[in-house]
Amino acid sequence: MSGGYKVVYDTSALLEFFQGGLQGKQVKELLEEEDVENLIPTVVLCELVSKLKRAKLDPTGFISALEENSLILNLDSNIAKEAGLLHAELKEVEPGISLVDCVIMKHAEMKMAMIISKDNHFKHYKNSKILE
Repeated sequence: MSGGYKVVYDTSALLEFFQGGLQGKQVKELLEEEDVENLIPTVVLCELVSKLKRAKLDPTGFISALEENSLILNLDSNIAKEAGLLHAELKEVEPGISLVDCVIMKHAEMKMAMIISKDNHFKHYKNSKILE
């Protein structure tokens, strides 16, 4: 990936892509762009499987395609601790922010990547694109 950039996907962006919405087209373009390194945290995979299963959809094919075309970011103890600290800090100014959002932010920070999401909580991350 010479000259490219890295993108961490939030669950909301990938669901939009899966559902084929207008904003999903933007996600699809990024996922297919050759200069983009697609990064997906394991916590996003957890949320995707849960949300698709609760919607009575089979997540297997979608998850397999993501795994084949993306680098899966495992949650290690360093990111877990850093995300916990960030969560405690941001809860004071953004009460609705989730711990998963903070894990995603820390993964993106460690990889020097942009975050793609529909979630406005990511406005707290300097390099994010909120799909609207």
